[in-house]
Amino acid sequence: EGSYAGIFHAIDDKMSDAVKVDYATPLYGKEYFYEELLGLKFKVTAFSFFQTNTPGAEVLYDAVRRYVTGGVPGQNTPGQEDGGDRSSRAEKVCVDENRSGSPVLYDLYSGTGTIGQVLSPVAGKVYGIELIPEAVDAARENVALNGITNCEFIAGDVLEKLAELPEKPDYIVLDPPREGINPKALAQIIDYGVGEMVYISCKASSFKRDMVTLRANGWRVKRYCLVDLFPQTMHVETVCLLSKLSEAKNHITVKLDMEEMNVSAAESKATYQEIQRWVQEKYDFHVTNLNIAQVKRKHGIIERENYNKPKSEDSRQPGCTDKKVKAIEEALRFFQMI
Repeated sequence: EGSYAGIFHAIDDKMSDAVKVDYATPLYGKEYFYEELLGLKFKVTAFSFFQTNTPGAEVLYDAVRRYVTGGVPGQNTPGQEDGGDRSSRAEKVCVDENRSGSPVLYDLYSGTGTIGQVLSPVAGKVYGIELIPEAVDAARENVALNGITNCEFIAGDVLEKLAELPEKPDYIVLDPPREGINPKALAQIIDYGVGEMVYISCKASSFKRDMVTLRANGWRVKRYCLVDLFPQTMHVETVCLLSKLSEAKNHITVKLDMEEMNVSAAESKATYQEIQRWVQEKYDFHVTNLNIAQVKRKHGIIERENYNKPKSEDSRQPGCTDKKVKAIEEALRFFQMI
């Protein structure tokens, strides 16, 4: 079913899986075709990035839209309940309450501008940055095609172009290539101080690496979902909503005085029975309450009267063997008592 839009002959003499050809010429038909996605129309050229699984891409971009607008993927959006227009949009974007009512949204690694255009109704201004010039040309054509006036797409490296943007973002959407985000660009993105971001990842290991940096700077996973764009393959897309809480408004410090609670920090960790079970399961031998008490005293864990103390404790009983001492000490470390 259907028809061919065009056939290309492309030559690529590099040892790489990147689509960067040395020479291409059309053999048949046109150099582009049109695709509809979430009620918008897109002109797709041969070398501009566009998801090949269009029904799956609708699920993916709808998940992004719901995260940005405060919804949850999998639930109906306004207009869908009664079979209405799939392009219906929620009315507000989740941004820092101190920002303006017309939020600025960055669509980084924007490809043909699909995400930026899908989110344009809830943003005052959308800036998209994409490395491939052909994709940016297609994005600019697409915003004109869809009558969108608040999207601006820029060709270049994200790291270099971020400094040139005239407005700071209220919200950031990241859809980087498989290698993830340049560490310097990630540092610059973090410095913007937005309250939330959406990270779309096509490679879990790159996402994990970037999350190490994000977590170290106070970012946490608020919500995520997986979208299977390529069934029966190992590949899956991750859509992750990241949040950074404000120190002043969202954190409280609680101090517990263990003396007032009449219990030591170590005593609050694990009972004798739990320590005995841990040693039995790991080393397959039994330790007595007396053995545990002796090792606890060795490490300066002072017990209150009648708290878990062995009923038959007798200082004249033989000491704990080295093997049992080591096992109990490992159990105490496991329960963070030493």
